[in-house]
Amino acid sequence: MTDGHMVIRPAGLRATFSPLVKPTASEKHKKHEAATEMLWQSFDATERTACLRASAVEGVVLRHPTDVSLGEVYKFIPECNPRDIADSELDFLLNLKWNRANTSLFQQYCEGDRGGPAHQGLRRIQTFDKCFALFLDENQYGQPFRMRDDMNEVTAPLMPAVPAGLCVPQSRGELILLGQFYPTQCLVILIDDILDESSRTRANKGIFK
Repeated sequence: MTDGHMVIRPAGLRATFSPLVKPTASEKHKKHEAATEMLWQSFDATERTACLRASAVEGVVLRHPTDVSLGEVYKFIPECNPRDIADSELDFLLNLKWNRANTSLFQQYCEGDRGGPAHQGLRRIQTFDKCFALFLDENQYGQPFRMRDDMNEVTAPLMPAVPAGLCVPQSRGELILLGQFYPTQCLVILIDDILDESSRTRANKGIFK
């Protein structure tokens, strides 16, 4: 961990992402996909909030997307807040889950989950001299590389990728990966907690007594 942030590599992000994405979704998530959606739609705001808190460390979550009380957490997981997640009138979580399951990491980076440029406003104090990360396509997603010491700028073929945000300094590349890792990890855990909350709710109502 550097600058207070952990470091996630492309392989680690893909491993976290794979339980959700089709067709590599885990057997557990495939088996319970329809049930998860039905259960979530049946939950009220209190039950949804309980699931969200269960998925967070010590049950502490953002109050809203721009809540700064937890530091820079809101920059990485603005989606994971009860104002959006727990609103029973919206399918925000299901839409987010659908997006994660049906689009590639590259698509999510280019488009952003909220319809705008993804991962804006992320900054890292530490820099890496002449080190960059490529986001050219799914196969070269987050791939790091270092320029030779005798080079002062990226090679001509990569120049168009720089203003397009497809070739970025490594420090920013690591933040981009974290910006996808944290909400994906939260979503995977949240799906498990939806099933757990359903079991607790039914037990409290006496169904299993």
